[in-house]
Amino acid sequence: MPGLMDSPEFPREDWRCMEVADVVDARDGRREIACEACAAPTRFLHVLEHDGYDVSVAVCLGCSSSLTGSPAAARAFEAKTRARGEARDAWLAGPWRETPAGMLATEAGGLRMGVYPARNGGWGCRIEDTFHPARWPTPDEAKHALFEEYRALTAKRGARG
Repeated sequence: MPGLMDSPEFPREDWRCMEVADVVDARDGRREIACEACAAPTRFLHVLEHDGYDVSVAVCLGCSSSLTGSPAAARAFEAKTRARGEARDAWLAGPWRETPAGMLATEAGGLRMGVYPARNGGWGCRIEDTFHPARWPTPDEAKHALFEEYRALTAKRGARG
């Protein structure tokens, strides 16, 4: 499948990186997607914008380096997203234990937390005695949400000193 680089109308410079996204999908575990510029498979998509191009494009590290003209910045953006992805992957891998009530429980940063089968279907999550109001279809999706909640909580704690 050809990418945008095959089109003569596609600008080859002066792009800006807006964010880098990790494409791991909580539902199906997909770990790669095609770069829109060169069609190479990648897990980390650099979302680029250009003043002369109407839509954002999602590209691999190599294309981001080339199109933005800043390989060092592209590597740094991806390294930050990669570190977060690796932390999330480690979080999902454990250590989780199943309680007699069917909750998947863990502890981190001195906090007890877990994901549990909700009464009305799906899965919920909690940190200590605080229960998140949303529900997710699978335990892994609830673990992803719990990971985000835990990171936000620890960032808030760190900001307070």
